[in-house]
Amino acid sequence: MLWLLPAVVLVGTTGAAIWRGRRRGRGKAGGRSDEHPPSGTRDRSRRRRDRQLAGRRFPLVWNLAATAVVAGVVAVAVVGTLGGGDRPPPAVPADPVPGQLALARQLEQQGQFDAAAEVYRTVLASRPDDGVRLRLAFTLVRSGRPVEAAGLADQVLAARPDDPQSLLVLGLAQRATRSAAATDTLRRFLAVDPANPAAPEIRRLLDEG
Repeated sequence: MLWLLPAVVLVGTTGAAIWRGRRRGRGKAGGRSDEHPPSGTRDRSRRRRDRQLAGRRFPLVWNLAATAVVAGVVAVAVVGTLGGGDRPPPAVPADPVPGQLALARQLEQQGQFDAAAEVYRTVLASRPDDGVRLRLAFTLVRSGRPVEAAGLADQVLAARPDDPQSLLVLGLAQRATRSAAATDTLRRFLAVDPANPAAPEIRRLLDEG
């Protein structure tokens, strides 16, 4: 309605203006011919005056109708604007990260470490987080890529030198590459967090040499 009705009003008003102009032209021509009307034309003059009065009334009626239509359009626009506050807000897209983390852990449980690592990479790209970074590093150790895992653990240790999980992942990565620093890193892990659930297994590995 907001787009259509103004166009209808414009076309109708233009047509009425043209019609009115033509009527006026004919009225002036008729007025010149009536300056010396022949005798016995009273009825004809009355009919002419009636037509002229009708011609004056029609533009008035049309203008009133056009004004009413425009007022209706404005009312619809105002109501639509005021009613916009009742519309529900646009839906916020759901955060995909929790689902991706759940998928990565499921892949780990199934032994699909390469696939799990790729999912962790996707999460890390959108949400840089030390927890995700360490999960990726641990998955890389288990998938046979300890050098890359050690680099990720070092990134966390640069900001938190005594973080036990970072020390654990780094020590395991160093052990996988047969680095001499692995023993010192794992002993440091035990000193920082002796009650860690992984501590018994790390002590066994150290005892075995």
